[in-house]
Amino acid sequence: MEEFNCRGKLSSLTLESVSPDPELPKQDEEQRLFVAKLFYDHSGLLIRKQEPRKTTFYHYNDDKQLEKEVEVRDAEHISREKIYQYSAGRLLSEVSEEERVSYHYNSRDKLNFTTSWVGDIQESVCSYVFDDRGLVTLKEIRDSEGLLLRSCQMKRNPQGLITEEIIINQNNIILEHNRYEYTVFHGENWLKRECYRIEEGREPVLRGILYRNISLAPESAPESSLQQAMETPSVNEEMTEELPEELEKDLPENEEAPQIPLNIEKKLRFKNGLYQGSVNGDNKPEGQGEFWGKDGSRYSGGFHKGEMEGKGNLLHKNGSSYTGDFHKGLPHGEGECLWPDGNRYRGEFFWGEMHGIGSFTWTDGTRFTGLFEHNKSTDQGLLENAELPGEETE
Repeated sequence: MEEFNCRGKLSSLTLESVSPDPELPKQDEEQRLFVAKLFYDHSGLLIRKQEPRKTTFYHYNDDKQLEKEVEVRDAEHISREKIYQYSAGRLLSEVSEEERVSYHYNSRDKLNFTTSWVGDIQESVCSYVFDDRGLVTLKEIRDSEGLLLRSCQMKRNPQGLITEEIIINQNNIILEHNRYEYTVFHGENWLKRECYRIEEGREPVLRGILYRNISLAPESAPESSLQQAMETPSVNEEMTEELPEELEKDLPENEEAPQIPLNIEKKLRFKNGLYQGSVNGDNKPEGQGEFWGKDGSRYSGGFHKGEMEGKGNLLHKNGSSYTGDFHKGLPHGEGECLWPDGNRYRGEFFWGEMHGIGSFTWTDGTRFTGLFEHNKSTDQGLLENAELPGEETE
């Protein structure tokens, strides 16, 4: 749906609507109805859509192509699952229990038409016409025999936004004729759209107002990293010497010498700790290894050019730990953070911060599941309070 199209990486998008009363000269825009709320990951991919009576989750493959869509109407029941199939980077089909839609392309690799099937019976064919920018200006839906059922004509402004939409049935009768005006913008993204119904011989009537509340995701790594959670040590310090065959036991106080695996390639001493594992040609940690910092931290996992990279586990002297994805020395991706007091966070990290969709559980059992931004929970989520001792439940 074009209501969801935005420029730039988003953190979240909320849609609200107002259906004005034509008898009132001035509309009360505070009486908005919730339409949907969309949540995005740190790379700008839509991962969840919340609507009044259902929630839809989106799953992607390694090429960031949508591969599965799961619609849930309550915590126990999955009402619909749709699978997307690709070939050579092109979407070929979307399949659910009720319907299958196949995509067909022309010689210029542009979408030409789609066919809809229910079981083995072809229901309809939808053809498309695009402008020079690749935006749809005409959709025609026909039955399996080729008879035109209805069409939708669209006019667009220089920004590519729809300004006029005409829906015509098979008898060439106009079912709907709408005009759209975009009255409020934030940068290149519209925040308010007014829809007017057009009827021949009459003045345009305001039919509905759609509001968009947009939260943009950060474009670069923040200067601070996990300040409210944990600090990550720098492994890629200047090396002082290569250790002899027996690893020296000059670890931090109260630390015992680790058990050394037999398949270790090199043992190195850095200014801030000891490393044991594979290295590259520059004698920097590369591949799998372990690092014991003089600050009491211990890391086991992947390295790249001397920095923590890939999957790993980081344990601090105070007992806090992080297990999950690392990128350029910082938690980045999916992971779990544990604190000595029993608090726990599981979800997305972005450049060392809790950022994205996640779940934070306190020691008393209270849990927040939803959107986090820069190590802080937002109001976009669900807070579940733990029962108080002795509290009776119905």
